[in-house]
Amino acid sequence: MPITTSCPGCKALFRLAEELAGKQVRCQKCERMFMVPLLGVASAAAPAHGEPLAQPPTIAPSSAPETLPSVASARVNEPILVAPHPENPPAVKPAPAPDAPPSRVWLVVAIVLFLLGMLATGGFASVWVATHLSAPARSMVVAPFRGTNRDGFERRPFDAGRENIRNDDRRDEFKDRDKKAERQIEPTDIGIDGRADVHGFLNWAPANVGRFGNDGPFRLYRIHLVEGESYNVFISSQESATRVQIHDPDEMVATRVGTQTSRRTLLNYRPRRTGAHLLFITSQGNIVCNFHLKIAPEAPRAPARLAAQPRDVSADQLFVHDPIDAQVRFNGGPYREYLVTLEAGKQYALDLHAGNFPPVLRIYNRDNNLVADYRAEAGLTWLERTFTPPIAGDYRLRVMSEDFGLGPYTLTVARK
Repeated sequence: MPITTSCPGCKALFRLAEELAGKQVRCQKCERMFMVPLLGVASAAAPAHGEPLAQPPTIAPSSAPETLPSVASARVNEPILVAPHPENPPAVKPAPAPDAPPSRVWLVVAIVLFLLGMLATGGFASVWVATHLSAPARSMVVAPFRGTNRDGFERRPFDAGRENIRNDDRRDEFKDRDKKAERQIEPTDIGIDGRADVHGFLNWAPANVGRFGNDGPFRLYRIHLVEGESYNVFISSQESATRVQIHDPDEMVATRVGTQTSRRTLLNYRPRRTGAHLLFITSQGNIVCNFHLKIAPEAPRAPARLAAQPRDVSADQLFVHDPIDAQVRFNGGPYREYLVTLEAGKQYALDLHAGNFPPVLRIYNRDNNLVADYRAEAGLTWLERTFTPPIAGDYRLRVMSEDFGLGPYTLTVARK
């Protein structure tokens, strides 16, 4: 398709072959160089109807001295190659304009919202600190105070020397009062020949009782003990664990704290002299409660004989006067022993059922060595085990309790 264009200098119109699109040509009238427009971008000054076209321009020379032939004789569809003139390089097609940068309005809005959020958060934090932390912080300031401790002595962390002298005087005053309080506490006489069985009530109000001290409501008893004897002191309660002290009579010679799980206390004591001793009993946790006190000298019983062929049963109970094994590492109570002859390599079923305490069964050989130690599982009052003797002979079975338990039990030994 021919390209119609005009010289930008003399305005002469030309119709050129389409192969010249984008190339440099020289006008035949004014000798001016110009570029033939691309297809579809031809000059708007198209020739009017019947207006003759000017002589076609010549092709731009590739070198200065040479003259190119005119394009007048060339046919429209004939391709003509045109070299660019060194003084007039071909126009470079402008690069497409870059896309307009995206709008940054959203960025400005985000920054504004962030700043507003920071201001709001800071204000809320300031109010919260002022309302929640200021009061405790003020309360933590140590202010001077005057008060009395549990002994009634005045206490001031910043006491001067004269205040210390003043407190020493008051301490002597309270010591005198303690001695008077001791003389006013009259213990209850119990027991004959070191034996006692008392149902009591811990309801004496806590007070300054001198050398005894107390955790809560208490009772004070007096009992006659004999030198050389071994006494068991047993206390049980349904409401609270107890603590017991033995004084002879001016100093504490024995003490024991009961277990919280069973609320039982068991103390073994051997007096160093014959005479009156004081028993101080108190509850733990400031609880007013009933209690049962038993005191008896130890009276070991000879081991009972059992026959394990084929089966033997012993129904007995643990008493407060039964001996206590001081070598055990748990809170063992009194024990009862049995003798049984067993065959080597045979299996024997051992069943031990107690009434109100977790039982323990320990087996000793003829050399008094411990060969088995069976205990009931937590919360149970019975145990069932199988024992195989390594050698034949007599074995000693010791029945005892955990947590200072007393009461009935049943032991069964049978060969399988």
